[in-house]
Formats: sequence, structure tokens, C-alpha cells
Amino acid sequence: SSSPPSDAAAAWTPPSYRAKRRTKYPGTPDRPAGPGVTPAKASGGSGRGGRAVARQGVERVGTGAGAERFGPSLRIVAGSARGRKVVSPDVYLRPMMQKVREALFSMLVQFDALSDQCAILDVFAGSGSVGLEALSRGVGRAVFVDMSPASITTVRQNLASFGLPTPGAAQTVEIVQSDAINFFRQAALDTAAAQAAALTLGGFEEEDGGPVRVVTAASAMDLGPQPRPFDVVVLTPPYEEIDYGEMMDAVAGSAYLAEGALVVVEYPVEMGSMPPTLGPNGRLRGVRNRRYGRTVLAVYVCQQREGVDVRPEEFDDILLRRGGKNAKKNKFPSRQKKEPEA
Repeated sequence: SSSPPSDAAAAWTPPSYRAKRRTKYPGTPDRPAGPGVTPAKASGGSGRGGRAVARQGVERVGTGAGAERFGPSLRIVAGSARGRKVVSPDVYLRPMMQKVREALFSMLVQFDALSDQCAILDVFAGSGSVGLEALSRGVGRAVFVDMSPASITTVRQNLASFGLPTPGAAQTVEIVQSDAINFFRQAALDTAAAQAAALTLGGFEEEDGGPVRVVTAASAMDLGPQPRPFDVVVLTPPYEEIDYGEMMDAVAGSAYLAEGALVVVEYPVEMGSMPPTLGPNGRLRGVRNRRYGRTVLAVYVCQQREGVDVRPEEFDDILLRRGGKNAKKNKFPSRQKKEPEA
């Protein structure tokens, strides 16, 4: 494998995804709507169907059957809870699509990253579908992180409904109500940075939930005297509400990453490709960058991992926009009329 790149990789600043959305769709808050734009679009909506874009984690207005359309039907793909429906919180949510989750876990199986010794961190957990899938497949430890109280409650409900952690299995589960970026920063490798992040902590409460430990903190909460590293970290942030550069800087500099840990980041294709390396001394190295419609999954390895090959060539804007290895061939035959045979 190639030698690690210099610290220049840590200075990555992603292009403004939100700016790209604003140039494509009219009627955003800092761009007045032009002629013919409906009031719904002028109020900051997406420009598609006249429906406004709400912040993730904000409680939905309205209940009952009319509100259910906001939450797609999600089910566990494999393991002890296979086929079980995942309940979504009654908030605006953009969960990982089921086909993307299936592709993610296929990669994790390929990398042999789902053993009973594995610890997985599900950040921006929402309904908890990623961590629930991992527990269903038998991982030893899962931690869910989300800021929304409704999401925290829903994760607990799903765990209880599925009978997770599995009785008799050596599984542990923790649920943390916290800001994601500060969660990583308070366990920074840089001691000064960790201490500065710790100053944001207020009082916290730890609830005795039986086999499930629930922690509520003002911003972030260390899960032990020393950070316990994870083998798999999955981040599914709300596209328009997160600074990807700031988030990945916090992740790459965190002691929560074990050597050989896999870091999975979901991001929109409109943002352009993420870089092949991230963090100080290229601590995170790109191994996969796959597109599924509008969604892209970038997979990084922390330093190195046996059996996982680094593929910087997949982190290419042109390849990504063409669909990369997932580009489908044209299914439609040529519409040109064939010349009659002589």
C-alpha cells in the first residue's frame, strides 16, 4: 500500500451542498422566489411538490395515517430480528434507505466486521435501523447517538420490540442523547481539544434501563473513564444541516476509532466526491465510495486493516457522477430505425 499522505488531507473543506441546492431550486430564504413560484416554495421549500423542508428531529405536525407518509417502511434484513418492521419516530427524518443499508452490511460482511466482538456506533441514529440491524446480526456492542428525545425513545421501543439485546448473548447497548460533533470532540486524540469540548458538558443523567444504558447529556458524554473505541462507525447526517468538513475533522481526530476501524459516511451525490484521505497524517483512508441513486456511501479504514484494500481511485467526481461501479447500462435499445435488409 502507498505511504500515508501529509497533514494537508486534514484541511478538506467540502463544497457547499446547500448552495448547490439553492442554485437548483428557487425560493430559498436568502433568494426571493421569482414569478410563478408558489408560496410554499417561497417559504424555503424544496421546490418539488410545494412541500417545505423541515429540520431533522423536529416534531411533525399532525398525527395518524396522514403523518405516516413521512416515514418510509423499514425492516430488518437479516439475523434474529429479520423481517421485523422498524418503527420511526414522529419527527421529520431521512433514514438510510433499505437498499443502501443492505449494500452497507454486505460490505461489512465482506470485511468480516460483524463478529460478536465488534462494537458499532450508529450516529444520527433516528429510528436506530443501522444499529438494530447490527445487533440482529450478532455484534457484541452497539451505541446509538442522536439529539432528538423522540429518536431516543423510539430506539428504546424498537430494542424492546425486537428483544434486543439478545437474551443470553454477551451484547451491550448504550443510547446517548448528544450532539454528534461534540460527542467525537470530547474524546479527541488532542488532549487540549478534548478538554475544550468537555467544557460544553452540563449535568447529565444516566437511566437504569436494564440491559440498555441510556445517557442524556447537554452536549456529549464520555461512555467510560477512557474512551472505548469502536470497530465500525456509521454516520447518516441530515444532508442540509451538517458541515461535513467539521464533522469528519472531529471523527478523524477521535479516540473512539480503533486501529482498523471502518468509518461509513452517507452523503448526497450533489456534494461531489469526498476525498480519498482524511485526518492528521491521513488517518482515514478511503476503501469504497459507492453511489446508490442520489445517495453515496464512503467507507474509510482507520490506518489499516487486514483484508481491506485501499481504493483512492473510487473517490473521483467524474466516476461518481457517472455512477461509478454501480452505473447501469442503458436498458433501452436504439430507437433508430434499422435499415431494411437487402
